[in-house]
Amino acid sequence: AAIGGTQLRAEFRAAISAGAADLAVVAARLDQFVRDERPEFSPLRSCLLRIDADFRLELLNFGWDEPVFARGSEVQRIGHAADPLGIFPGLEPGSPLRITLQAGDTIVLASDGVLDALAVERKRYGRDGLEQALRRNVGSDSGAFIESVIADLQEYSAGVRDDRTLLVIRVPGDIK
Repeated sequence: AAIGGTQLRAEFRAAISAGAADLAVVAARLDQFVRDERPEFSPLRSCLLRIDADFRLELLNFGWDEPVFARGSEVQRIGHAADPLGIFPGLEPGSPLRITLQAGDTIVLASDGVLDALAVERKRYGRDGLEQALRRNVGSDSGAFIESVIADLQEYSAGVRDDRTLLVIRVPGDIK
C-alpha cells in the first residue's frame, strides 16, 4: 500500500509538473493511472482542490463526501460528487465548483472515520455533526476546531476509534 500510495502521489505531481493547470486534466490522468497501473486502488475517492494567490478556490469531487464550507455563521455543503476515479473509462468530471474565498472562510473535508462514527444508539456523527461543530467554532483557529471535533467524536462514539482524517482550510482574517 505504501508503494502504491507513493506511485499515486508521483503521478499526481507529474500531472501538475507537466503543466496540467486544469483540475479535470489532472483527474483524467489519475483516473487513467488507477485503471491501467493500479486497479487495486479502484474505486479511488478523491477531492481535488486548488486555491490560487487571489484566494479563488476550484474543487472537483470524485466520490468523497461533500466538503463543508463556512462563511461567517452560514454553513453549507459544497461540491457535487462525481463517480470515484478508476471505475469507468472516459471520465467526465464536469466543471469544477468555483468560489472566491474571503477572510475567515473555512472549508472542511472529513474521512469516513469521522462521518461514520456511531453513537451507542447507532446514529452517525455525519455531516450534521461536523456542521454543528463548525458553527460552534466560528472564528476559532483550525487547531481548536479539530480538537473540538475529536472531543465530540470521543464522547459521541464512546471512545470507539477508526482512522480519522480532517482537512481544515481557514482563510486568514487579514487578507485583502
